[in-house]
Amino acid sequence: MTRSLRFSFLTFALVVGASACGSSSTTTAATSATTAAPAPTTTAAAATTAAAATTAAAATTAAAATTAAAATTAAPATTAAPAAVGPAAPACTSLISAGTATSSLDVSLSEWKITTAPTVKTGLIGFNIKNAGANNHELVVIKADSFDALPKLANGAVDESKLEAGALIGRTEKLGGGKGCATTLNLAPGKYVMVCNIQFGAISHAAKGQKVDFEVTA
Repeated sequence: MTRSLRFSFLTFALVVGASACGSSSTTTAATSATTAAPAPTTTAAAATTAAAATTAAAATTAAAATTAAAATTAAPATTAAPAAVGPAAPACTSLISAGTATSSLDVSLSEWKITTAPTVKTGLIGFNIKNAGANNHELVVIKADSFDALPKLANGAVDESKLEAGALIGRTEKLGGGKGCATTLNLAPGKYVMVCNIQFGAISHAAKGQKVDFEVTA
């Protein structure tokens, strides 16, 4: 009886031990299998990243090619430079031009006279002014019946402060010997005066004879 109990007990212990060992082996095997299996998610992510990088590189290359082509297309054709035009006569900066002349009048200044035509047709008159003398001279244009009718200073120069409103048409800057300029004046029919109104104390160019009457005709 006692021997049978011992044998049964040993048999039970062996069975329990075998079961425990079997369970442990199974768990270990499962764990090993899990560890050995590759991570598919990581591999897929790497593939996705590589594809994205390739696509971005291709897009950048295409954009650069498009930009280069656009720059080449946008480059304008070289235009030939216009033919050189001969220099125009200097403008009389203090005697403002009224526009394109329809007639012209040559005016020569010298010691001590003004030489020009006595009449000119009305409209836009081009004044071609030249200092043919050695001293500085200017040209002043005044609307008046004559030089003699103009108010004067003691030295014989025109007293411009006493001219009627609108009578002073304008003047050139002082022109050195050999210098000249051109301008256009819009003059209505009537009588006018040209004078060099430079003065030095008791001396004036007008008193020396540098003045002339002229008429603008219809």
